[in-house]
Amino acid sequence: MNVNVAQQLKEPVGSVRRYPVDEPLPPDNHLLTGELTFLRTGGGILVNGTLHTAVECVCSRCLEPFDCELTFQIEEEYFPQIDVLTGMPQPVPEEAQDFIVGPDHILDLADAFRQNVLLATPMKTICKPDCAGLCSGCGVNINTEGCRCAPEEVDPRWADLKKLMVGASRQKGRSEGANL
Repeated sequence: MNVNVAQQLKEPVGSVRRYPVDEPLPPDNHLLTGELTFLRTGGGILVNGTLHTAVECVCSRCLEPFDCELTFQIEEEYFPQIDVLTGMPQPVPEEAQDFIVGPDHILDLADAFRQNVLLATPMKTICKPDCAGLCSGCGVNINTEGCRCAPEEVDPRWADLKKLMVGASRQKGRSEGANL
C-alpha cells in the first residue's frame, strides 16, 4: 500500500487522516483489511491501526496446511527524506532507515505489513485446538484415520492392574449412561 503524504507533511503537527485497508498481501495474496490512522508528528508521519489477515501455515501437530487468522496492531513512524516545502534533503534517524517517506513523498507500507505479520504469526501453529496430531509409531494423521500400530504387549506383572483400569472405565461408562 502506497500513500502520497505530501499534503499531510505540509499540515501542522497533530493533523490526522484515516485510510481503509483492503488489499491482497503477498506472497499468498490473502486479503489484508482494517483501518490506518496517519498522524502528523514533529518528525514525520505516525501510522497506527489494527489489521486482519490470514497466512498459510502448517500445523505443528498433524503437518497439514491451513490458513491461520491473524489480527495485529501496527505502529510505525515514517520520516521524510526530502523536506516537502524546501525540497532539501533531511536527516533521517538511524533507527528509522526502514521506515522512510521516499523522495517523491510516497509512504510505502509493504515492509511494515510484512514485519508485523511475521511478528503476529505464532511460532507453533495448530490447525484446531483439539488436533490429535501424528502417531509417533506409525506416523498416520490420527485426525483422519486410526493408528496402525500393533497393540502394545503388557508386562504380565501389570496385567492385573490393567484389568482394574478396564473395569473402572466400564463402571464409569455405565454410571454416565444412567445419567442420560
